[in-house]
Amino acid sequence: MIQILIVEDEHHLSHILQTYLRKKSFEVDVAFDGIKALDMISSKKYDLVISDVMMPHMDGISLISKLRSMFPDLPLIILTALDQYQDKEKAFLSGTDDYLVKPVHLLSNASH
Repeated sequence: MIQILIVEDEHHLSHILQTYLRKKSFEVDVAFDGIKALDMISSKKYDLVISDVMMPHMDGISLISKLRSMFPDLPLIILTALDQYQDKEKAFLSGTDDYLVKPVHLLSNASH
């Protein structure tokens, strides 16, 4: 089963993402900050990390940069409210594979 780590300090959003992805048959864990995410990823193999940028203790850009150096082939996605060009550039330079701007629309069926 595909293992996904969501790193999101907004509890309501992390719950929505977790529920949605589990319904799609993914195994999902949640960390509410970058330090906890690093702790979790040191003890479990993940196939994808989805991270917010603005979080306590360690921001998502720093987290992505650390994860990219530790796991060069791990897919990393930023999911954030920051939508300025400079924010996106900084994220891609840190090693993210994709950059999604909140709010995202989750479809219950791919045919919609």
